[in-house]
Amino acid sequence: MKCWKCGKENAEDDIFCIYCGSKLKEDQTKTETGPEERSVQSILEEYLPQLSQTPDDRGGFVIAPNIDSENCQQRCGELLKDALLGCKNLMRENSEKVIKSISENGETLQGVYATGFSKLNYMPAVWFFSDRALYAFWNGQPAWYLMNSGKKKKCVRDCKCRYDAIDRVSVIPTNLSEGYGGLWGTSKVSCSLLNNTNLFEFAFENKYIREDKLVEMIMLLKNR
Repeated sequence: MKCWKCGKENAEDDIFCIYCGSKLKEDQTKTETGPEERSVQSILEEYLPQLSQTPDDRGGFVIAPNIDSENCQQRCGELLKDALLGCKNLMRENSEKVIKSISENGETLQGVYATGFSKLNYMPAVWFFSDRALYAFWNGQPAWYLMNSGKKKKCVRDCKCRYDAIDRVSVIPTNLSEGYGGLWGTSKVSCSLLNNTNLFEFAFENKYIREDKLVEMIMLLKNR
């Protein structure tokens, strides 16, 4: 008889496992529980180091407990230290808004990721992660919801997307002049939202990001 808990073999007439002491007879049909629910922090710890295409890109990431509401702006400044002043100022303003929103909604800041960028091209995407939601910015501009308005989509600028509102996730090329991400060489993450036809979309330059890892990470966050 195999123990349901430790997996070791026992005699057929044993009542308790001789290795771990678990009761055998009434628990014969019991199976191991599934994996414990993962925390946002553990998901970020696994995936953020894998997102960059090359290790020498500017940008980077910080993860709790190395970041909190007190040092978030300083850490964002460090991630964007080589960016243009205008971009850094925008991200400072954005981080203030995010920190305020996280605080007001009882969320906990979990990490920040800044995509790579070059000396000639200062358009990094910056993503803030709380325990409940993603806050996304591209070149200082917020991500947006595309809301149905008759047969057309209405763009509503809002940087926040709750993990539990996400249904499907995909990465698609951004067409020229399409929204704020309408430049060649960019892609956008499209998250369809539960129970409606609205989309939450945010852009990034595809040469800096491993898109497969980005989708895997968002899927894990939404399935927590």
